[in-house]
Amino acid sequence: GKTCFATACISALSLKCCFPTLRQIVDACQVKFPPHKSQLTGLLMSNSPCSLEFDSHITRYTDIVALIAKSIACLGSSQTDLLDIGLYYFAIGAMLKRIFDSDNNPFLSEESGQIHAIFNSQFRKALSEGPTDAPISALYLHPRKQN
Repeated sequence: GKTCFATACISALSLKCCFPTLRQIVDACQVKFPPHKSQLTGLLMSNSPCSLEFDSHITRYTDIVALIAKSIACLGSSQTDLLDIGLYYFAIGAMLKRIFDSDNNPFLSEESGQIHAIFNSQFRKALSEGPTDAPISALYLHPRKQN
């Protein structure tokens, strides 16, 4: 990725995709870690508590971070305008709400609250407390949104 944020997101998504294969390799004893990295065996063994917890953390991390990374990538387009900034914030907020309201919400209510607080803070900084109300004005005045 072009940023540390994107690199961390891509790394986590790649690890999530490779996790089943890594588990198979470790379970079949096809790899041995040096003694100072032996804890990796427990982290990658199928059905070990450490492995299941790690998988859960990676999934939860990518559920949130991938939304933001995709929006950042789209905002890097030469076709982006002020309207897009507001729309992407609204889209991220809607997706977070969908995740947190889902019956399969993997987050504790305290964690959901912390993520909401961070998002709301960034939303306010970008759209409400910025030097101008340009992104909000663009949302109402953009020709695509007339009608």
